[in-house]
Amino acid sequence: MKVFGKQIDKQWFENYWYYYKKHTFVGIFILFIISYTAVECSKNVDPDVSVLYIGSTYFDNEFADKLEQRLSDCIEDINNDGVIKVQFSPIFISDEMKSEQDFAMQQKMQLEVAVGDSYLYLLDKKYYESYAKQDLFVDISPYIDANEPTYGLDAYDSPILQELGIKNDSQIYVAIRVLTQGDEKKQKKTANQVNAINIIKELYKND
Repeated sequence: MKVFGKQIDKQWFENYWYYYKKHTFVGIFILFIISYTAVECSKNVDPDVSVLYIGSTYFDNEFADKLEQRLSDCIEDINNDGVIKVQFSPIFISDEMKSEQDFAMQQKMQLEVAVGDSYLYLLDKKYYESYAKQDLFVDISPYIDANEPTYGLDAYDSPILQELGIKNDSQIYVAIRVLTQGDEKKQKKTANQVNAINIIKELYKND
């Protein structure tokens, strides 16, 4: 058999395999990686709102799945992809900074707060108080019918979060991050914050 003018037979194949066996394996491996990456990327859905947790409490996948499903009914499809997606993004930080991973999580937290896309925050009390002093959070009193400025709420006071497993002694607070001067002009950022506000309303609504 001839392909592009070359005779392809048993001898040709044996010669090819002898000289290019390693190259063939490498090529097959690269092709597999590219195919796998393409499939995984196709499965990824751009979230319409991201819920960021910062603290030392561990939340398993079941909590994340239930939270995402429970809150998806009260937000809008801001990216118009036909899928309404809430994404729970936990950053677990040990109370005692001992390992390199602990320091890496600390840096990830600082980066996420500085430039991340999350506007709805769940934070351990110490992180909430620290960032509240930096005026990081929005006054949410208009959205919860409060009579005075309110920048964070006890997570346990939310019936939904109680139902999902937040404990009475968790000392986790819920807050909404402010828009920076630059973010105020970006439609995706402002829409993301609106979705975060809608979730706050759902979490603390009075039936």
